[in-house]
Amino acid sequence: MILVNDLTVKYGDKKAIDKLNIAINKGEKVSIVGRSGCGKTSLLHVLAGLITPFEGNASIFGIEVKGIRRGTSIILQKDGLFPWKKVEANVQLGIINETGTKEEKSKRTDEILTELGIFDQKGKYIHEISGGERQRVAIARAMIQAPDVLLMDEPTGSLDMITKEIFQDNLHELYDRRDMTTVTVTHDIEEAVYLGQRILVLEDGKIIQEIVNPLYGELNIRESIEFYKLCLKIRKVMKG
Repeated sequence: MILVNDLTVKYGDKKAIDKLNIAINKGEKVSIVGRSGCGKTSLLHVLAGLITPFEGNASIFGIEVKGIRRGTSIILQKDGLFPWKKVEANVQLGIINETGTKEEKSKRTDEILTELGIFDQKGKYIHEISGGERQRVAIARAMIQAPDVLLMDEPTGSLDMITKEIFQDNLHELYDRRDMTTVTVTHDIEEAVYLGQRILVLEDGKIIQEIVNPLYGELNIRESIEFYKLCLKIRKVMKG
């Protein structure tokens, strides 16, 4: 379980997060949606151990977050890939500090690239592949660590609509194969509904609405009127 208790994050005199409380169950898929500057990324960085110190408490599976935790992977907003390295080398950065032979690491890399459908891209540089493939490389680098917690910051922000939907479908397939707790922060309401069993609406560093998603996991969810009704409900909350 991920627990956040009275969390406050400040940048100078400005509060990015204000006495925030959240509980996320093991294996749950949670989306956090809100306008730019509402504190979404700051929250994700706290959970990833990238922001310290802060007021309040954040813990993952009973262990207080005080720095980077083995078992937690994060996909950053701009993917964080190195253009001067090939796909295979970018993915292996996720296990650069782990023990194991070169052959063992290469096998793990091949397995995750195959799972994500980009094995044939492993010898290419980042600028030689598409935006959707770049995002799958970022996922591969995160997943090669076999995390139990996956954090994602605007994972499809740079993708066109169709590529975005394909990538979101890839994520669902990944969820079905692996037991992970996931937290996705996004300003995209449809993405929040598609990827979240529960949607938290964040404003000025506080949760102003929590919505359980009864449609999560249904086939052809985007073709459902109920899907867009739920999106409209969240949009109204965000507009106040």
